[in-house]
Amino acid sequence: MGKREFLIVIIAVTIVGAVTLYVTSFLWFFPHLHDKTLNVFSQRLFSTPLPENTQEIERINKVGLQSGNSDHCDYLAALLLKTALSKSDIEKYYENNYKGDSQLHFYWVNELYVPGIGVVNPTNIFTLDDWVNNKSKISGANLILFIFEGAMTSAFDFRCS
Repeated sequence: MGKREFLIVIIAVTIVGAVTLYVTSFLWFFPHLHDKTLNVFSQRLFSTPLPENTQEIERINKVGLQSGNSDHCDYLAALLLKTALSKSDIEKYYENNYKGDSQLHFYWVNELYVPGIGVVNPTNIFTLDDWVNNKSKISGANLILFIFEGAMTSAFDFRCS
């Protein structure tokens, strides 16, 4: 094999290697890192004990594009709750017992919201659409408690594009 053929083989192997590395990163490596980060992020909310007279209907923790336009990752951890506590009592309970760094958000399903953009789901988080519009009504849940960190780097994760 001559120098020219050897150089062509080296270039071809380099290109195939780079493409393989990119695809592997996009489909496995960076999603794996985001999943590990999501689990730590979610655990802070999920490890907070439920207050009395409160039942967990469902929970979600998800990383990916969930709000806005593409090319960023959003982290979401959410609880769909049915509670007999007053709004002020449950909000005070979580503000005193939640130990995470992310801001707690309380979406009361049975409150009226101002008509306009976002009236179908005022949280503006696509992942919560089913809870807001269907599951809360079927289950009798009255509160969606969530933490959300949006517009994080996509880091070549296919779920964030």
